[in-house]
Amino acid sequence: MRFQKSVPFSTKGGALSSKGFSLFYFLGSALFFLLPSGPSASSLADAREDKTPDVSVVSRYIALHAIRPLPANLCQEMARRLLLESRRENVPPYVALAVAEQESSFNPQALNRQTDDYGLFQVHFPFWKRYFARKSSGTLVPLKPEELFDMDVNIRVGLLILRHDIDLEKGNIARGVGLYSGRKGEKRMIYEQQVVANEVRFLSYWMSQMQSP
Repeated sequence: MRFQKSVPFSTKGGALSSKGFSLFYFLGSALFFLLPSGPSASSLADAREDKTPDVSVVSRYIALHAIRPLPANLCQEMARRLLLESRRENVPPYVALAVAEQESSFNPQALNRQTDDYGLFQVHFPFWKRYFARKSSGTLVPLKPEELFDMDVNIRVGLLILRHDIDLEKGNIARGVGLYSGRKGEKRMIYEQQVVANEVRFLSYWMSQMQSP
């Protein structure tokens, strides 16, 4: 995930509950620290408004669509964290899942060496390292790039950034997703369409599981 540095920051924030991280937004300097046939279109619309999918459904979907085979317990933990953090940041779970799939194909160890993008949500470390830190013994310790391979940290950071970008786009999720990508023009539009395709694939899978006897 590449980030456009010209984008201003929101003043809305939250706390990172795991791994000793916290997030703060500041005005002015704008610094923060962390640290068969498918279902019908109406069924998909209902799924978007329905309750959160359970961990088992998300876990099985991840296992089916991961770029490489993942242990069942890792898929389950990834699903659990994605659902937890998407709920915490008020991001629809199918959006969080779709972005993770697009960014890394559910590979927690994904690394783009050309752009220094790390982990499941391909967090762009050269930019975000200035804003995230870990609390340790009452002091703030700058986030290290290898910490973004920690799945819990990466999901928390990724969802904070995604929520931030959606807020910047005044709640428009599609545009927030495009902003998250860091792309411009046609490339951004293509990325948004790819994420929507991921969303539809998951929603179709979810509905098929709900309709199974």
